[in-house]
Amino acid sequence: MLIIGIDGGGTKTDAVLCDESGRVLRRIKGGPSSPTSLGPNKAAENIRQVLAALLKDQGLNTEIDSMFAGLSGGGVGNNPELMKNYLLEMVPNCKVMRNYNDAVNALRSVIPDGDAVSVISGTGSSVFACIDDNMQQIGGWGYLLGDEGSGYDMGRRALMCALKDIDGRGSKTTLTQACAEKLGVPVNKAIPDIYAGGRMLIADFSRILCTEAEKGDKVALEQMKEAAKDLAHAIRTGGERIPFTPKPVATAGSIWNCAMYKKMVQEDLGTEYELRSTDLPPVYGSFVIALRNLGLKVTEEVEKNFRASLCEPENV
Repeated sequence: MLIIGIDGGGTKTDAVLCDESGRVLRRIKGGPSSPTSLGPNKAAENIRQVLAALLKDQGLNTEIDSMFAGLSGGGVGNNPELMKNYLLEMVPNCKVMRNYNDAVNALRSVIPDGDAVSVISGTGSSVFACIDDNMQQIGGWGYLLGDEGSGYDMGRRALMCALKDIDGRGSKTTLTQACAEKLGVPVNKAIPDIYAGGRMLIADFSRILCTEAEKGDKVALEQMKEAAKDLAHAIRTGGERIPFTPKPVATAGSIWNCAMYKKMVQEDLGTEYELRSTDLPPVYGSFVIALRNLGLKVTEEVEKNFRASLCEPENV
């Protein structure tokens, strides 16, 4: 059997071609594929490039037994239908084709089955409650209307605090100098570049917020706590639908690399919630779902085979 798993986010697309035993035959990384951020056409084009590289030996017309594509924003509005049509056009001989939001990838890479909450916090953020395999979305409405507790949210907070310090509206903070060092000029002199760089550039300043908070800057600490509180509130909203404790929460995304931030979220949630993570990438969860869609079980042997054969992705 040939099985494809795709994890598409606002930064990159990660895809694997596997057999039913979990052995990874090829792994490809390409550009972002969030239909919310890029629009369905551009997202589909990036996926097309990834699939062409993934199936360069077999060809796009080869028979694929199952494919699952979890995409950032892939469950919003009419994106599920739009993206499925694109995917079916790209791989016309796929027996079982399904797609949805990338939060389900993150969930099933950590917790292969059962009720749980999935939370992604990278460039953007989204929370899903998975009840009886039905994904119920909380937040994740994009950087204009949501993305609380995300890299973009935290980076924006860092830059705004620096600007408020510069013009006298806010407290003195080490964020001002740290942001200036990253930009090469004071923040107020870099506004055109920041707007040109957009959400990706702004999200990168989340690292500065984390670093300055860890150093003890009061403004950075306050902003990080607020971001953590917002994300914990979304998680708690999803967790209210799970009737048992501790409620498992699968975490994914670069923001969780900040240990202080993760600790703040856990403390806000309390002992009724258990944050879990894995060293496997979210694309493993995509493969898990594609395998389950064939009625096949994800055994310890399957995970072992995936781990053993997982390689660094080839870039498109």
